Amino acid sequence: MAPTLPGGMERSVMAWQVNQIAETAANDHAAKREAVYEEQQFANKFNHLLDTLRDFANQYNHHVIDVKKLKALKKAWRDLEKTDAWFRLDEHSSQ
Repeated sequence: MAPTLPGGMERSVMAWQVNQIAETAANDHAAKREAVYEEQQFANKFNHLLDTLRDFANQYNHHVIDVKKLKALKKAWRDLEKTDAWFRLDEHSSQ
């Protein structure tokens, strides 16, 4: 037979367990919200990069290089790099 805890202590342990479960659920929910937010930010910046690239390409196809569009393209790429490390160019590679 296992020893039992006094009534007040048993309630305290149960309250602590319920609190831990609630905290874990809240942390999981917050992590999911953050992941959705980050995914949305990535999608928005990626789409912006595509739009900017399309805009630059249309000008370039007419044998015109618009410096403003080129700067906008570079900025869109940097913004995407800040969002996702996968898009960062490896400065140490021998490409």
